[in-house]
Amino acid sequence: MEHYYLLAVFCCLLPFIIGGICFARYDNAPVQRVSSDIKTSPFFPTAEDFMFREYDYDAFELSHSLNSLLSILKKVNFYDPQTRAIDAMDVWFKQATHQLMHEGKCLAYIEHYGHLEDTFWLNMAELNLRPEQDETFQKLLISCYKTSWGIWTRNFSNLLWHFGRNYQLLPEVEKILNTDSRLKDALRTYNSARESSERDKLKATNLNC
Repeated sequence: MEHYYLLAVFCCLLPFIIGGICFARYDNAPVQRVSSDIKTSPFFPTAEDFMFREYDYDAFELSHSLNSLLSILKKVNFYDPQTRAIDAMDVWFKQATHQLMHEGKCLAYIEHYGHLEDTFWLNMAELNLRPEQDETFQKLLISCYKTSWGIWTRNFSNLLWHFGRNYQLLPEVEKILNTDSRLKDALRTYNSARESSERDKLKATNLNC
């Protein structure tokens, strides 16, 4: 009877003994290290997917919440500020400029209204925000999206044109613009604006000679 008791105890302990042996072998096994040679794109990390999506002001009514930055922006008077009284929303618009610069939906709305866009650039200058040094803003300006026809087209034409007429992209942003074929539409707009700016500078120089 005593032998049966010892056998039962041994059978109960057997799984633990086997498990301990396996654990010891696994613990002593060499660790396989993940290779550090995996290459990631220097231009398009996941964090910059915002450069390749559509910013369409027509689709905003269903997409933005009541408390979003865009919903507040839509309360700003978009008529010529030279022909009307300045109100509290104009003040808010100026104070929020540094946030609006980094919101693609808001930029699309601003671009749609000429006077709003003019005020936007003026606010930027008065606040000394330096768009020529703002990498995120520049990447939004050159951003593009794929149409239903499978064609990549720019999100912003007016804003990008104004920027190209008055400023130059940062070298790292310009490199992206010249490298990625999806940005050809934005590249044409930017190059055209830069050429127009250079022609005006040349004319001014010739007039002063």
